[in-house]
Amino acid sequence: MVADDADNAPAPKRRRGLVVLLAAIFVGLGAGGVVAAVKSNGSDTKAAESSTPAPPPSVVAPPAPPKLPAGAKRCPGVTGVAVPAGHLASCRFAISVRTAYLKGGPMGGKRVANGWAPQQKVRIPMNCAPRGKLVVCRGGSNSVVYLY
Repeated sequence: MVADDADNAPAPKRRRGLVVLLAAIFVGLGAGGVVAAVKSNGSDTKAAESSTPAPPPSVVAPPAPPKLPAGAKRCPGVTGVAVPAGHLASCRFAISVRTAYLKGGPMGGKRVANGWAPQQKVRIPMNCAPRGKLVVCRGGSNSVVYLY
């Protein structure tokens, strides 16, 4: 069956033509340097040329952290947690309180956060309430944690 062999033979001319066409389109779009924008107003369609790039997105600096009470120190390596210097609460405990507090809802609400005390290996309930721009959590053996 010679006819079957002819039907199954590749058609190099068609493939080559398709490759050449795609390459020409690709090169033409890449080398053109002009972007055509199509704007549609109801049934009116226009093509406009634009060579002006869009401005970069504006970068907004994060707000400055709030002023902490006298003697408080920010916990290194994490944002939004501080403890009174020389107090019982460690930064590891304070970070745990912040995590528990945020699991209960957004910053600024009044609620109880059960922080993990790594030294005692227990959860300690901390009563957290907003005070100005801070949330102050108190509990355990006079532990204090500042969240912001």
